[in-house]
Amino acid sequence: MDKVLKVAKLNIKDMIRRMIMFYLVISVVLMFFANIGQYGDILLPAVMDIMTFMFLIECASNTFKKKFYFTQSNNISRNTFVKGIVVSIVPISIIMAVVDFAINRAVNVFIKAPTVYDMIFTSGRNLSSVQERFNWIQDGSLGAIVGSILFSFALYCLAYAIGLIPGVISCRCSEKAQLGFSFMWVASIWIWLSIGNKFDILGKIKMLTWSGFSVAILYLVTISMLILGCFKLIKKAQCAK
Repeated sequence: MDKVLKVAKLNIKDMIRRMIMFYLVISVVLMFFANIGQYGDILLPAVMDIMTFMFLIECASNTFKKKFYFTQSNNISRNTFVKGIVVSIVPISIIMAVVDFAINRAVNVFIKAPTVYDMIFTSGRNLSSVQERFNWIQDGSLGAIVGSILFSFALYCLAYAIGLIPGVISCRCSEKAQLGFSFMWVASIWIWLSIGNKFDILGKIKMLTWSGFSVAILYLVTISMLILGCFKLIKKAQCAK
């Protein structure tokens, strides 16, 4: 257990440094849009959720290879390494969920920036027309605040778990294959930004989700399957220096 916590602590410290840089860049970008928002209504749907989701996937995919040799040199087994990374997911996701919530609330003072939670579970799901989008006011109730943080926490845990799989696979691939993975992440971001009917898509997701409880169960099952996959893949992983 001590070795598991040692790996978790190492990963958390490394992630804190990355998060500081990430939020510095994000703050500059959002300040730019907030300044423009003084001259007219601007809508940035799920901007924090998407950027944080992609950031965590990228960080998780790089976690395995960068820390693999450290664990091996300290006589830490592969399963212990994965357990430590899994343990670190919880505090990392909690920190980013709370920080993202604070940033999003501050940004909404100047521009319209509904989160994924807003667009699925609160009044943000009605943003199908231009007029409704610009008249939208973010829900400030206690239930919405708690729900938004918990939803982001679950979403970010899922993102990190998703990122671990290509991270383990990339260790067993050539440089060309690793370049292909990087291209896939960039292409995914470009495709999302190119979609014009994001609100219609999120509305359909809402129709498929009966309640917050069903979403939580779906996340739990998906994350468990991804983590189990990591344990299976890591047994034969051979990272090339």
